Amino acid sequence: MRWIARTAALLTVMMIAIWPLGSAREAQARLQQAPSSRVVLDLPEGFSPSPLFSGFVSEAIGASFVVVEMPAAAYDQVARGMTAEALEAKGVRNARASTLARAEPYVFIEAEQSGPAGEFAKLMLVFREAGVTALVTANVRKTALAEGLVSADVVRRALASASIAAEPAPAREVFTLGYLGPFKAAGAILGTTRAFTLDGRIEPQAKGQARPILIVAPSLDRRLVTEPDSYAERLLEGLPGLSQPKIEDRRRLEIAGMDSVEMVGTATDKDGGAQIAVYQVLLLPRGGGYYRIVGQMPTEERDRLLPEMRRIAAGFKPVE
Repeated sequence: MRWIARTAALLTVMMIAIWPLGSAREAQARLQQAPSSRVVLDLPEGFSPSPLFSGFVSEAIGASFVVVEMPAAAYDQVARGMTAEALEAKGVRNARASTLARAEPYVFIEAEQSGPAGEFAKLMLVFREAGVTALVTANVRKTALAEGLVSADVVRRALASASIAAEPAPAREVFTLGYLGPFKAAGAILGTTRAFTLDGRIEPQAKGQARPILIVAPSLDRRLVTEPDSYAERLLEGLPGLSQPKIEDRRRLEIAGMDSVEMVGTATDKDGGAQIAVYQVLLLPRGGGYYRIVGQMPTEERDRLLPEMRRIAAGFKPVE
């Protein structure tokens, strides 16, 4: 549970909408269910399901709602991580707890974050309901708020409306893997991110157990990666639960017609202190954005599993 909770939290904290602003006005809200999720929101008109992640975007406003769904048992851990100090370490500034017109248990945070497109208001809701822990994050351009394209109260009302449906909305596949070797599908994060493990479980059977895992994810927006090598390094350094990453080998590849950056190295597990072998491939579509393949394994498994992970990466194909 610890791994999926901190991974999901890191992904949504890093997400900032960067869509262009146009003209828009607030309209009557309507219920929408996030793709690959049971989370339902009462959203203003103009928001539509994202093709890249579980959530919604409005190009006219320049805003997004990002949804992360986890088991109910993850609530306490995620809620404890919603502190000003913890969020500041992830680049989220001026975080302060607030309240919404909704039933407990929940944690609601209002904060700010800088992105390539400017300054954003970031409103984060963690709640537990019907056997699900959900983390819903609204990212809104401050210029959109200043120009009246949307109001903070409208965003708060949308978050206050969040509820859990009986069944998840259909998933959208954005990639395929032609080879999995010893790995099995273990579940989804943010709707389009997929996890693979040797036993088909995201969380280990024994608490704190280090074991191999492979994550395949699209980027959460279409920004152009102009410096692939340095960007890949920053992504590797930000892997949740790991510290002191050391890159031992890197090379350029072409996978499914995309320029790609592969890195292999080691890191230290923050929980148990064990040395972990890490593998990462950053794949760069010509239209912007990226796909990312990340593997972790105990160092004693590296010789056996690194070739398998490389073969899995070679079989990656985007779904057009």
